[in-house]
Amino acid sequence: MAPQLPRLLASVTPSQLTNKACLPPNLPATQGNYTFNVGAIPPKAYEVCTPSEGKSFKLTVDAADKWAALTFINTGGFEILKASIDSHKMYVYAVDGQYITPQAVDTIVVNNGERYQVLIKLDQEQGEYAIRVANSGLNQIISGYGVLSYKGSTGPSSTATASIAVNGGNTTATVKAFNDTAAAPYPPNQPAPTADATFKFLIKKMAQPYGAWQWTLSGVSPYNQSNEDATPLLLQDPATVPATDLVIKTKNGDWVDLIVQVAGPVAQPHPMHKHSNKAFVIGGGVGTFNYSSVQEAQAAGVRFNLVNPPYRDGYTTTPAEGNSSWLAIRYQVLNPGAFLFHCHMQTHLTGGMAIAMLDGVDAWPSVPPEYTVGGNGIVVKGKKQKQKNKNNSKSKVHKIREFLGLGM
Repeated sequence: MAPQLPRLLASVTPSQLTNKACLPPNLPATQGNYTFNVGAIPPKAYEVCTPSEGKSFKLTVDAADKWAALTFINTGGFEILKASIDSHKMYVYAVDGQYITPQAVDTIVVNNGERYQVLIKLDQEQGEYAIRVANSGLNQIISGYGVLSYKGSTGPSSTATASIAVNGGNTTATVKAFNDTAAAPYPPNQPAPTADATFKFLIKKMAQPYGAWQWTLSGVSPYNQSNEDATPLLLQDPATVPATDLVIKTKNGDWVDLIVQVAGPVAQPHPMHKHSNKAFVIGGGVGTFNYSSVQEAQAAGVRFNLVNPPYRDGYTTTPAEGNSSWLAIRYQVLNPGAFLFHCHMQTHLTGGMAIAMLDGVDAWPSVPPEYTVGGNGIVVKGKKQKQKNKNNSKSKVHKIREFLGLGM
């Protein structure tokens, strides 16, 4: 059991997990000080557990190859996942598609939208070894398993040792975890020593009368999903789009700092993601970021890594209990356009944890007519070309329908 659970469960009656291994849905310590109509929640959401079985993933390897490469991708909508392979070190050599200085570890935590590429040395005895994946968060105990099977194996290895338990906890004190802050890019790459612009954000739940599911990234307003029905920002003149707490503008070529503050008292980890580019994760910590910029914080003694910081497109905020936390990332504007900056947890994104960034407003791209509203991305040069495109389009639709088992 995660060490935080007994304290959280002590505040509810009965003091236990639900049958589905979830924290109670009306726990103020995790949900906030809201009034809940628990009876309106479908039982299967928190209470009812329906056991099920599915086909397990099996990876067959040959010891003669000496090494095998795997990629772990978290495509989930909410859970942060922790992974390990029994009796095998994982040599992490790339994160989010960026090569890093390799780390030999027993476990990795793959946040929403992140990708970890690892090598494993095939030096164990012939047999089958569990590939373990567990929920790293507090909300629910979830675990899944795959099998790493050496060629010719007839069953589980008698000497296999696990690094994590069913709830994601380490099995011993010697289990080595991947160190995100030490994931220096390879070959070496570093940000500019100073930023041209700084934007600060505050992640928190919206206070009543908003719902318990509604969040803000700007600290002022939740991102309005009705914006999806408006004219796309990319098709507008950025000079006519007002800058607000939910729409931010940058200049092409500038180095930009994004400082994210997560409000306590339970500052859960938020896997943030910015469309269009990778960014350097230059700092983070527990507490309140009481500065207007990184430069001001440096002058006050706050330390940042501007030499070999991680360079990635997923940036998870520091978790904290009884406190707030903060994260600082730095990127250069090199791709003008309209992009989202948001939390990769789907319920947080749909709850409003997002803002729009108009990058490079002074070098705004011209959108080809075929990609504007009503266009289909196809340049039609004549009837034959039009018919060919129509046939190709039908072919793609048919293939998709066949793949989904929907027929023609």
